[in-house]
Parts: sequence; C-alpha cells; structure tokens
Amino acid sequence: MGSEEAERGPLSRLGADALADDLERIAVGAVGLTTRALAQADTGFELTFPQWRALLVVGEEIDGARIGEVAARVGGTLPATTVMAAAMALGNTAVNFVRPPNNDAAP
Repeated sequence: MGSEEAERGPLSRLGADALADDLERIAVGAVGLTTRALAQADTGFELTFPQWRALLVVGEEIDGARIGEVAARVGGTLPATTVMAAAMALGNTAVNFVRPPNNDAAP
C-alpha cells in the first residue's frame, strides 16, 4: 500500500462516487416501488407519501402512536403532522393516531 493510498483511506474518491451512485439508484427504486404500490392499491382515497408513512408508523402498534412519535418518524414538525393527522381523520383515513397517555412515559 503506497502512502498516497493510505492518505485516501479505504474508499477512494472514485469508489465514493460509485457508492453514492448506487445508493441513489436504490433510493429511486424504492420510491418507484412505493409509488407503484400506492397507485395499484384500490383504497378509494388518495394518500400522499407522508400520509402513507404516517399510516405505517401508526399501524405498527395495535393502540396507535403518539403524534410526536409520528412526526419524528416521518420527518415532519409537530404542528404539520398534527394538521396532517386532522385532515386524514376528517377523510376517515386515520384509525388511531393518538395512543392513550402512558403514566410511565417521560414528558
């Protein structure tokens, strides 16, 4: 191993670019698959990608999820996620967004 290779570390610039390209292709493919699945689903209502992600978070537990947890997991702010949840509830999309308070939970 030459000194130039040691200075570059284990991943060369060319290797880093190739890795970034591969990761981008994977991400684009995942979004494409999700888009296709949402388009093929005969749900009777339209979901945005954030709404779909929120439903996945809520659906993980039988008793739903706290709105703060949903916001953190979908990458939204608490106010924006609250508005989204309210809009989804009006459209009968959300089943149980808010879990009953847990007295053992930290504030």
